[in-house]
Parts: sequence; structure tokens; C-alpha cells
Amino acid sequence: MEIIQTYIKKVDCANRIATPLLNSTAKVESTKIAEELTEALKNSSYIKVPFVGEFNASKSSLLNAYMGVDLLPTNITPETAVSYELYYSTSEKLEVWRYGNLKDCTVIDHIKELNVKPGDIVKVYVNNERIRSLNDRGIVIVDMPGIDSGVEEHNNAIMNYIQEGTFYVIVSDIQHGTLTGTSLQFIQELKKYSLSAAVLLSKIDRKPVEEVNTVLANVKDFVQRTIGSDTFVGAVSALTHQIGDMEQLLATLDGKEFAEKKFQSEVDGYVDKMIAQLEFQANLLASDASNFDAQIEKLEQKRAEVSQKLEQNDVNAQPIEGSAQDILDDIYNALMLNSYQLANVVCSQNDAKILNNQILSIIRPVLVDSFKREIGEYQEVLGQTINVMTDEIEAILKDESNPIVQQAENLAGSLVSREIVEELLSKGIEKLIVRFAGYKSITGLLGMIGGVLNPIVGIIIGFIPDLLRMIFGKGKNAKIEEIQKRLESAAYAQIVDAMRQPVTEMLEEQRRETLDNLKKAIDDELGSINAALSEAKTQKELDDAKKKAKIETLKDAVYQIKFELGIK
Repeated sequence: MEIIQTYIKKVDCANRIATPLLNSTAKVESTKIAEELTEALKNSSYIKVPFVGEFNASKSSLLNAYMGVDLLPTNITPETAVSYELYYSTSEKLEVWRYGNLKDCTVIDHIKELNVKPGDIVKVYVNNERIRSLNDRGIVIVDMPGIDSGVEEHNNAIMNYIQEGTFYVIVSDIQHGTLTGTSLQFIQELKKYSLSAAVLLSKIDRKPVEEVNTVLANVKDFVQRTIGSDTFVGAVSALTHQIGDMEQLLATLDGKEFAEKKFQSEVDGYVDKMIAQLEFQANLLASDASNFDAQIEKLEQKRAEVSQKLEQNDVNAQPIEGSAQDILDDIYNALMLNSYQLANVVCSQNDAKILNNQILSIIRPVLVDSFKREIGEYQEVLGQTINVMTDEIEAILKDESNPIVQQAENLAGSLVSREIVEELLSKGIEKLIVRFAGYKSITGLLGMIGGVLNPIVGIIIGFIPDLLRMIFGKGKNAKIEEIQKRLESAAYAQIVDAMRQPVTEMLEEQRRETLDNLKKAIDDELGSINAALSEAKTQKELDDAKKKAKIETLKDAVYQIKFELGIK
């Protein structure tokens, strides 16, 4: 994708021009950041667009119709369903990936006989013009397993693409007359993650045109009120090749827009920091005099103090047990809010897998939101130390007896003071949130919770036949209400209690990693500043001509970066 290549060139430009002129400490850090950012960009050459829906909603058949070839397997069971990512290649092949490792590579004709298990990702390289057109625009379609499968690995796959995907296409069988509870719940979940989606009503060949239009209008009204007024809703049929709405939707997807949303601020932030470091060094050399030794000594004292202060604020934060209880309360309240729906599932389906999946789909977004909130509150407590520290650093560097004061705003504003606060408490913490409250940690936690739920769900399903016999003769609503009472009086408390230990352990991991990362980030930043001061002290001893030449070199580097990248 062109925009990704543009971002890679921006990072390379800033790194190539600035890094050779930085002090040794800053060189190591800037090179590391450039390498990590470049790698992330290379791995995001495509934006994943998952097609999701219940089993037999016709997702695979629609994609086959779109490609004009019977390629993706259809009518498969939940136990054999995996994710298929579609890539263009003149050399057709299949790659089976499991837990990030390549497990198999074979010819494309073997797609329906692959040895796969839930959670696998099959990368399908197909010589297809429509797939090439999508890939050229930075789009990769993903044919997902059914969201109603109840298989734990599918739950993990959904979480994976919630992190990787920016846009979802929800396929729903129009024969239901409306969106099913599972689809509605998934739409609500996507909204909580601030992700965009579209809806395609499938199998319209099985309904009269008038009924199709009525259902389409009703679903469109609901979806646009729930997700957004511009949300696309269409009607399609793979059997009769009525895929115009699907073609229209895919034609509007903009990989460039998705990539900008994901990477622009991070890339621009890196470039800005490289420029700020060059300007900082030039400012130091341009000053008439500076008590570098005193500044270095004071900053070293701050490095020693910061760890102790952060530890103290960690002690002052809400106890782990309190944060865990807040999350568990959120889960309990979500279960209570969806109690009638769960009771209906139990009454209608009497299937442990379906009930387990329904409970997990309720818990999943609550965990993400609650963990984000809890780590956000924790970082605010730690932020008190950082705010005080940056004020003190600013005072140390703003030596009022030194003409550099007039130029120190570049340093205090863009490299050290408020930039540290923004970088650590906004960008840095946000990355930690994504890491901990995102796919990898939440899926691990959900895996543990899935195991915890199994015996509890088994007990719930086990007592239903006896309960229904006790209330024989009552209508369905009365039965649902009775089941609801049983769930609320006992089952939810058991679920929450069983989750206490894994939730607490994950919170402990979050806090430990957050604290360690903040300590390291601040220590690295102070180390970089001190290294710049030490180098400036050495270079101040150069004769005026050499010093002037060095300043001009630094200024020229800033100009070159801005010129190459079109920065004013």
C-alpha cells in the first residue's frame, strides 16, 4: 500500500539524517524505535476486513461468488472452521498458520482437505483480479468462522481480528426476518471498540421482493441508529449472484484512510522527536555559557529519585483487590442486564456450548472496557510523579543566567517537559492498554474463563429439565422468567467468584508491566538528556570555527528532514 511505503520512507528519512548526529545514547534509542516502527508498518501493508456472521449465513458462498470461483469451503462444521485471508498471487498456494507459526504450505486445490483446527489462519494466495484490486487498495478480506460456534479458539480468533481489523462486514441470513441476537450482540461489541461495520442481508432469493425490502428497511433503520447514520446495509444472494450491494460496499473501502488512522500520529511523532533532538543539541552549542556539570548532577539525582517516587505512588494506588472487584462488578452487572436474553437461550436451546458462547460474548467487551479503565486510573496515579518530575527537570534546564533560556522552549516543550507527559501518559500508556487489554492478554484470560465456565454452565443446563417439569403447563415467558430467577440467584455469583483469581492475576501483571515500562521510559529519557549535556560540554571546548560548523551541520540536518518530508 502506497501510504505505508510513504510512512516507511518518513521514518527512514528522519532516522538516516538525524541519528548519525545524535549522542550515543540517543542513537541507540532512536534506531531501536525506527526499526520497531518500520517493522510494524511492513506488517501492516494490508488492512484486514473480516466477514463475520453466524454459521450458514452464506459468508463463504458470497465471497466465492464475488471471486467468480468455487474456492472457499462451505457447509463446514464449527470444529473445522478457520479464518481464510485472501491475497493475490500468480503462484497460487495455501499457508496454514497456527499461533503465529507456519504449519503447512500446499497447493490451492487442497483447500477443502486441509488438516486444520479452530484458531488456525489459512492464507489463500489466489490468482484473481478482484482480490488483486482489493490488495492494491490495501484491503485483505477475511472469511471468519461463525460467531455463534461456541468454540474457544473461534472466540480467540474474533479477538485477534478485533485488534487487526478496522472494518467488519456482518453477514446475516434474511430468513430470520431481522438481525439475530448473536449478530446484534456482536454489533454492540464492535461499537464498544469504536470499530466500523457494514451489514449484508444474505439469501434474499428465498424471500419475496416486498418482504426483502421491508426487512432491509427495518434492519437499516436499526443499524444506522446503533452504529452510525452512514452505516452501509445491503441485500445479497450468492445463489442468484445478486452481489451488487457487496461490490458497492467493497468499492468504498479505503485502505489509505485506515492506515492513516492507525499510523500517522506515531510516524509524525517520531519525526518531530528527531527534529527536536537535533535542535536541542544546536541550542546547547549556541549558548554562550552553561553550568553543564551542575545540570548533569541534578538530573542524575532525578534519575535516582524517580523510581522511588513511582514505587510510592504505586503503593498509594487503589489496592489490586479493589480494582479486581470493580471489574467483577462490571461483569455481574452485564450478566444481570442480559439476564432475560440468557434465560431465553437456556429455555430455547438447552445447549451448553451455545450458553457458554453467549456468556463469553457478554463478558468479552466488558473485560476490555474495564481493564482499560482500571489501568487508566492506575496511570493517573503514577502520572502525579511524572508531572512533578517534568516541572523539576524544566527548572534545571532553564538556567536563568544562561542565554540558552531564550531557546530552551524547544527542549522543554518538545523533548523533555510536556512532551514526556504526553508521550508517557498518552501514547505510551495507550500502547500498554492495547497490549494488555487487547487480543493477547484478553484471549488468554478468556481461555481461562472458558474453562471456569464449563462446569458452571453444565450445572445450569443440568437443572433445566427438572425446572421445566416443575413449571409444566406454563407459557414460554413464565418459563423464561423462572430460569432468569435461577440464573440471577445463584449462577452469576458463581461465575464472578470463579473469575476472581484470573482477573486479579491479570491486574497484577498489568500494573507490574506498566510500572516497569514507565521507570524505563523515564530513565532512558533522562539518560538521553544527560548524554546530550555531556557531549555539549565536550564540544564547547572546540574552537569557535568547529563549534560553528557543528551547529550549522545540525541546523542543515533539520532543514534537510523538513525539506525531504515537506514540513513547513
